[in-house]
Amino acid sequence: MISFAVRLRGFGPLGLLAILVVLLADVVVKPLSAVLVLVWTWRSHTPWREIGYVRPRTWIGSLAIGVLFGVVFQTAREGGRDAVARRVAQRLLFIGTP
Repeated sequence: MISFAVRLRGFGPLGLLAILVVLLADVVVKPLSAVLVLVWTWRSHTPWREIGYVRPRTWIGSLAIGVLFGVVFQTAREGGRDAVARRVAQRLLFIGTP
């Protein structure tokens, strides 16, 4: 007899049902699907490495990449917001002019 963990990990009826439940939970509430994936990982005895949880090679490198991404993202976001605000101000100031 195939164990519950193996059936849950496979593409049989139980595995497909687990996938469907996680996807439907994602439509309802985003964090719920994340919790269900962690529960699935625990119940199916799937190693954390197989779902992408691995230790970074260097913590300092990961931190540097995160800070760099944050700075670039924030700069791009504020630049976009300034451009939109500028366009709105120009339209408001030039209403009624040909």
